[in-house]
Amino acid sequence: MQERDGDATNVAHTNEYSGVINFASKKIGPFMSEFLTTGFKDKEGNIILVIPEFNVPNCEKLL
Repeated sequence: MQERDGDATNVAHTNEYSGVINFASKKIGPFMSEFLTTGFKDKEGNIILVIPEFNVPNCEKLL
């Protein structure tokens, strides 16, 4: 995952988070992306990642 502001302390390296797969690959800067991470902006414009409250099996569909 690429953090926009370059602050790696805000990136969820060990947590599970919500995203979308099965989109066509897209080049974002020097990176090829095949995963759309879901999140919201807070009042300051920081990204808050969507994470499940409970354990969910990997690749489970979001309904």
